[in-house]
Amino acid sequence: MTTFIGEYAIDPGMCDELIELHKNNPKKTPGRIGENKINPSIKASTDSDYSADENDTIKKYVSMLQSCLDQYGQMYRWADEGQEKFVIWEKLNIQHYAPGQGYPQWHYENSGHEVNVRRHLVFMTFLNTVTDEGYTEFWYQKIRKTPIKGLTLIWPSAWTHTHHGIPSLTQDKYIATGWWNHLQEEQFGKEPNPDGLPKVEIENKNKKVWYWQDEAHKYRPHKK
Repeated sequence: MTTFIGEYAIDPGMCDELIELHKNNPKKTPGRIGENKINPSIKASTDSDYSADENDTIKKYVSMLQSCLDQYGQMYRWADEGQEKFVIWEKLNIQHYAPGQGYPQWHYENSGHEVNVRRHLVFMTFLNTVTDEGYTEFWYQKIRKTPIKGLTLIWPSAWTHTHHGIPSLTQDKYIATGWWNHLQEEQFGKEPNPDGLPKVEIENKNKKVWYWQDEAHKYRPHKK
């Protein structure tokens, strides 16, 4: 059965860097759900958020994700071909689940609400190996993914990939996760934070528009 869940490998050293970035971030917050709400009975974690061009560590990770995305597009042609432009627009998360913590409620990433309606694909990288539970389980696919350091998953954001996280009662778990978003036309060439990056002219719905580009291709529409 085709699950539409892609599996790829991120360098373990990159995982270590992301964990250290999270640990040293003074702005960590309790995990949030939905419309930026905190509800530990649904999701219990400690999170830190980053724009895709925030620092060199994140840029390097995003570049590695691009390679995973390219492979996903080769495997699942119509996740790419014919789609509106999509990039990592929302901030990505690094999440720490202490023993006993998790996100056990079944959920999906695009409910049609205005805060998530532009989400196209989800990515998640396990930053450490967990040997006692800690799985990510998918409802309809009836599969569990074991946290193995560097394992990176990509899947569609819709209800077809309803999933949840099973807590480990004895071990810490770290993940990095986020979304590729379809862009609204008014977002082309605007923030998050161009910071003087070079502009490129691209075609969008038969109209030339300016958009930003950096070395990690953060603001580049996904290459066809």
